[in-house]
Amino acid sequence: RRLPQLTLNAARADMPLGGLFALRGEFVHFAHPTQLEGTRSTVNPQISLPIQSAAFFLTPKLALHSTTYHLQDQPAGTPDRLTRNVPLFSLDGGVVFERPLAAFGRELTQTLEPRFYYLRVPTRTQDQIPVFDSGMADFNFAQIFSENRYSGGDRIGDANQLTAAITSRLIDPANGAELLRGAIGQRFYFKNQEVTLPGETPRTSNMADFLASLTGEVRPGISLDSGLQYNPHDHQLRRFTLSGRYRPEAGRSLSASYRY
Repeated sequence: RRLPQLTLNAARADMPLGGLFALRGEFVHFAHPTQLEGTRSTVNPQISLPIQSAAFFLTPKLALHSTTYHLQDQPAGTPDRLTRNVPLFSLDGGVVFERPLAAFGRELTQTLEPRFYYLRVPTRTQDQIPVFDSGMADFNFAQIFSENRYSGGDRIGDANQLTAAITSRLIDPANGAELLRGAIGQRFYFKNQEVTLPGETPRTSNMADFLASLTGEVRPGISLDSGLQYNPHDHQLRRFTLSGRYRPEAGRSLSASYRY
């Protein structure tokens, strides 16, 4: 139980040179009748410099995860106060190309949108830090562009990695509606994993699973959404999803999905 949990989030977008400052803070006391109890205080200041135009974007970012634990009833020889400071650097950039395209008997606009995300997080020993609320985050398109492979605040994963993805969309130029979107992406590692959860096997491969998705409107009122996760090392399909939706009118819909 969290007795209590207090969070603080702040942001300023009027920094010099167009910079953006953000602050995330948390104080939480974890209570349990039979397991380890304690408090965790986290301060996470971040500063980024978004550079954006109609054709491209580039966002360098610096951040610091500063965390302090005060633990109760620790075993003999184990400190009851732990501190962890982890700096972070990321660089997120992409380009948007577009061209007119005649398809499906209509005039459309096709885009081609490559995106690259580099993340550098140095290794900090975290074996003595308890695991109150951390776990492995789900592996998907959102996660491969995130700063931490773990959920919760008890583990900050080390990283020296590059994510590359490319998206293509078909857009109706008359109203801006997106008719079809396809994307592929993969993460590449430049170092072996060192920070782990208890019982987790460290990763030693130099690339993550391959992700792909395709979603769009087949015809008015009928839409499809699909995605897959493929392991290039053992040539196995890890995950596949396919869902469809039929909306003949407002307030009525029929949906079906398959998940492997």
